[in-house]
Amino acid sequence: MSEYQYYEFRAIDTPLTESQKAEVSKLSSRAYVTSHSATFVYNYSDFPGNTEKLMATYFDSMLYMANWGTRQLIFRFPVKLVDKKKLGIYCISEEIDRRPVGDKKHIILEFDFHDEDQDEWIEGEGWLDHLIELREEIINGDFRALYLAWLKAAENAYLMEIIEADTLEPPVPDGLGMLSSAQQAFVRYLEINQAMIAVASQNSSEIQDKSHFETYIEQLPSVEQHDYLIRLSRGEKNLSALLNKRLQEFAYQEPQHQEHENINRRTISALIESSKIWQDNKEKEEQQEAKFARQGEIEKFAPKNI
Repeated sequence: MSEYQYYEFRAIDTPLTESQKAEVSKLSSRAYVTSHSATFVYNYSDFPGNTEKLMATYFDSMLYMANWGTRQLIFRFPVKLVDKKKLGIYCISEEIDRRPVGDKKHIILEFDFHDEDQDEWIEGEGWLDHLIELREEIINGDFRALYLAWLKAAENAYLMEIIEADTLEPPVPDGLGMLSSAQQAFVRYLEINQAMIAVASQNSSEIQDKSHFETYIEQLPSVEQHDYLIRLSRGEKNLSALLNKRLQEFAYQEPQHQEHENINRRTISALIESSKIWQDNKEKEEQQEAKFARQGEIEKFAPKNI
């Protein structure tokens, strides 16, 4: 094989109709299309479709991998479910982007990284299964994946002299020290520097229990409560996410519930320098542990004095 390109698309909010499946299948004889997904694998040619149009029309997520080191992950969100400005905080370089798509009723969030030093042959199958939950997490206001991507993008941008040394990190999300399974897979997928994550998590609080948001339901005007019930009876998609977003507006109006903005935000150069120190200390600890282990083995088999 001279090359390898893998494309996988997922329809999450609305499954493909039979006619839509037929349209997608026409793109390639290599297509494997179901009501909720489409995959394409190429070893000697390129994908003939327009990924932007496919995301605008049919799909809510896309993963792309190539053996020359490109890793791409894209999510599509209804504009009413995400805050475009908040997403923009993490767009430190071209490797992270958010933009309107199609009829402007949706926003695309794209992670697009290129590692030209990639030596290992990579396979795309199965990755999206592990990463798909990131979309729901972002909809629910969990921006840990965005911050993790920022760490990698900002480090790359600094080393390429695209950004200044005093560029500040975005607000550090809660829970960086205990990532979800999807976020852990995201770290592996993009090969994000573990030392950078360890240092960044030092300023991250524990995840807050958001079940208390339910107590704000009674603060909704009765007309609005009734409206949510009507929409629920009609099976409106993503209604729970919309309701939770509305309840959070009430919660964060109160000082004790306001999101902290991480007063002690660090520069990218400080994060990189601290990560190097963290990595050096970790290697020293591992060397010390290995030394003690060897000594233990030697003492175990050494002849005993009688």
